[in-house]
Amino acid sequence: ALSTAACARSSDCEMRRTDRSIVRTSRSPADIAPDDEPTSRVAARLPTSERDGRGRAAARATARATARADRERSRRRAQRERRAEQRLAQRSQAERETRSRAARQQSEGQRSDQRTTERRRSERRRVARVRRASKLRQRTRAQRRARAAQRRRAQARARTRKRRARVAAYRRRIARHRKRLGRHHGRCRRAGRRARLPGRYVVRRGDSLWRIARRHYGKGKRFRRIYRANQHKIRRPNLIYPCQRFRMPRRQ
Repeated sequence: ALSTAACARSSDCEMRRTDRSIVRTSRSPADIAPDDEPTSRVAARLPTSERDGRGRAAARATARATARADRERSRRRAQRERRAEQRLAQRSQAERETRSRAARQQSEGQRSDQRTTERRRSERRRVARVRRASKLRQRTRAQRRARAAQRRRAQARARTRKRRARVAAYRRRIARHRKRLGRHHGRCRRAGRRARLPGRYVVRRGDSLWRIARRHYGKGKRFRRIYRANQHKIRRPNLIYPCQRFRMPRRQ
């Protein structure tokens, strides 16, 4: 016998099931003939009103079975449609996620490339700034060295001019002094001789108060005695001239 689910798939199975139910209900012990007559003949002997009621019940049962089958088919169709929609939505969601992931990866790659490019640019700018600063420092040092060398050369020239001027002035003073002492040049014959203290000393060429004091007093720092005793003849302690006569005080 076919199952109820199998019979619900076709109207023939439903009609076959209905005829069998009619046959089963009509085959009571009182109605069964001794010679086991066919079912159609037994049904033919039923009253018309009963046959009509049973036909209407069978029609209603058939209609209900058909409605159930239709509902089942519609439910299954709706379920299939929902599943198809769900699969389509899942596929579209997966595609959107894939596209968004690819877009994110692309944007991240672009941002990474941009950051790398910017980092390289900033590194190049920093290196350029360092090089410019180094060149500027080197140029500044060279300029400072040049200015310092120029100042040193100028100072050396100035010192040379001053020294030459001093030497020239000294020579002029010596010349004037010799000219002034020209008539009394015989006094310089005793120049450089050691004097008896107290006494007189004649300056010779190359003398200084320090040397004279060290020669007569034993220490050069005692030249102040000679300077104090001859202040009217010595304008500066470092400027004495040959043939000058100094008074030498006694030792203390």
